[in-house]
Formats: sequence, C-alpha cells, structure tokens
Amino acid sequence: TILYVGTQAGSLFKVEDAQMTPSVSDITGDDFPNGNISCIDVSADGNSILLTFSNYGVASVWLSRDGGNSWQDIENNLPDMPVRWGIFHPTNPHQAMLATEVGVWYANSLNDGFEWLPSVSGIAYSRVDMIRMRASDETVVAATHGRGLFTTNFVSTSIDKPAVASAENTLIYPNPAKDKIFINIDKVKLIDIMDIQGKIVKTTSLFANDNQLDISYLETGIYFLQIKTDKQTYYSKLLKY
Repeated sequence: TILYVGTQAGSLFKVEDAQMTPSVSDITGDDFPNGNISCIDVSADGNSILLTFSNYGVASVWLSRDGGNSWQDIENNLPDMPVRWGIFHPTNPHQAMLATEVGVWYANSLNDGFEWLPSVSGIAYSRVDMIRMRASDETVVAATHGRGLFTTNFVSTSIDKPAVASAENTLIYPNPAKDKIFINIDKVKLIDIMDIQGKIVKTTSLFANDNQLDISYLETGIYFLQIKTDKQTYYSKLLKY
C-alpha cells in the first residue's frame, strides 16, 4: 500500500494508502542531484531506502535509514558512472548490490567508511541494466547490455560486521605496496590477482612463504585480490606503486 516514485529530475515521492485514498509526500533529499532516479529499493522493515541515479558527474547512490526523512550519499569509492539498479539483501539491509555501467558492485556493510567491491568473476566490467534476487536461496541474476544473463549468490553476512578492518585483522598490508604484501588470512589455498578490467593476471598460492606475496612484477595501478580458503572467499583492493 506504499509506493515510492522517482523522477528524471531527481525528485522522490512517497505515496501512502495507494489502494484507497492516496496521500503523497515529497521526500526528496536536500542534496539530491538534478539527475535521473533509476531505481528505488526498500528493506523488509520499510525503514531503509536505497536510491540510485543513472548519470555521470553526480553522486549516484543514496541511503536513508529513517523512511526517507534524511539521506546519506554512499557513493564512496565507486567510479563516476551511471548506476542503473540497486538492491538490499532481503534479510540484511546493511548489504547491497548495484548494477552499473561497469559491472556489478556490492557492499557487505553499509556503515561509515565502507567500500564498494566489484563482482568481476565471469561478468567482468560489462554494462549491467538490472539485477533481481531470489530470496529462497540468495541467487542473483544480472541482465547485461549485450552479454546476456549471469547468476551469482549474494550470501548474507553478520549485520555487525565492521566496515573497516582494524590493524590486527587487515586482509593485506602494506597497502599501497611496491614489492610485496602480507596476507593476514590463515590456510590460503589460492589467490587470483585481477586488474581493473576484471582480467586475472596471476593465480598463485601461499603454501610455503610465510604469507608473503611478491607483487614486484605488477605494473603500477589498482588491482583486486580474490583470496580463497577451504571455507571462505575474501576480496581486497590493492594499490601497486
């Protein structure tokens, strides 16, 4: 019975009692850009709202935790690009996934200081127009522009997971790094190093080298590490200088 309506000029409206006598209120954020609202998603409890804009040169992702009374820009580290779709995890409103001009990005903790991570395995940095999730088994389908459909699993994590790792549990350090890094994860089986385009440039392991990883051969730039153990897969961004 509640509808949210976004416009191409960046206005947002809340329609209550839509099935009887509709009551419309303007809940546009004071700092919203003058752009196209491409998607609105609401958490199961109705308190959290995720809003995306599909324009260049604007803050593309916004979050409200109080039903639209106040808004926070959560674009953070995303590249300047159109964001065409956004969803909360159905059981965890602190997790979200985005369909963008350059692939699918996700966050496991929408708290202060968090970073968006690219989901680059298979789909790479293709344009994605829409994502939908099947709550029964946490399967997500992504519809790309010209490359068909892809699926993945968006597994729920603890709501209390910190947004920024503390010094003692940082996944990789130092970061930025020049010649080598240390992986602060036990029983690593495999590490994929991917460039900014999602291409795997190196696959390696840490079986007998004190969790040190040589990166001296990498060119200067931004990379993404997919670190696999028997039980879990971790992701981290690396700046090589």
